[in-house]
Amino acid sequence: MQEIKSVFGKNVQKYRKLLKLTQEELAEKIDVSQTFLANIERGKRGASMETIELLAKSLSIPYTALFETEKEEPVPAINKKVFYYDLEEALRDSIETAVHECIKKNLSSSK
Repeated sequence: MQEIKSVFGKNVQKYRKLLKLTQEELAEKIDVSQTFLANIERGKRGASMETIELLAKSLSIPYTALFETEKEEPVPAINKKVFYYDLEEALRDSIETAVHECIKKNLSSSK
């Protein structure tokens, strides 16, 4: 079993990168230093409950997603919708187009 700080840190980094945030940007959002955030991501430091809550809110994910291992579903479906609507309109349009193309391709290959 992976150490909890390591799992937590890897998840913080993963979701931060999905949002294309730098460590500096995320650290500023949650009012900690970039060095502290870097240590969290490397699994060298733990986070207080308050920091965990701020991270989850800033990353638009449930706090439980920060503790999930690779085998688990990273984000429950309901939060994917919330995250989706927080995206810029141009990015949402690109995602919708890609999804529609995949659906068309799957429908035509299943005939």
